[in-house]
Amino acid sequence: MLRDVFNEYAPKGMEILKQAIAKVTVTGRTLNSLRFVIDIPNKKLTYFGRGFMEALEHGRGPRKESSYGNFDSNLEGWLRAKGFPSKRTKSGKTYYQIGDQWFSAKSLAWRINKQGDRLFRSGQTKEVYSNEMDGFKNDLIEAVKKDQVNEMFNKIKETIK
Repeated sequence: MLRDVFNEYAPKGMEILKQAIAKVTVTGRTLNSLRFVIDIPNKKLTYFGRGFMEALEHGRGPRKESSYGNFDSNLEGWLRAKGFPSKRTKSGKTYYQIGDQWFSAKSLAWRINKQGDRLFRSGQTKEVYSNEMDGFKNDLIEAVKKDQVNEMFNKIKETIK
């Protein structure tokens, strides 16, 4: 049955995603956000992760909405976890060295929100998980086809009896 195929393959896809993302994650928040949902009536297996998932491959584009999304505090955590050199001023602000310049997380977030990050601006794609997931998707499709053919064959056999 389709349920059996999805139950067998869903954890395999999750493992593929986790291994691919583990290579690029710094804080582990993206890894911890991964989950899947099996929807038998609609014949769907869906994987979910943070909204940041697409940015792993395509970069983060300019901000599209005006609501405050804590990007600067998330960015600060990432900069610390990544090990960027930092210095704290007498006023208590922390600045991080990127290349030969120093930025606060807030100013860097502002710049990324305005222009997008370097990967986004380059227009290139960094294959983090899509190639692996495409291979997994093809394997899953073949397994579903085989299952559906067997199920149809069994129904025909029962009808003929």
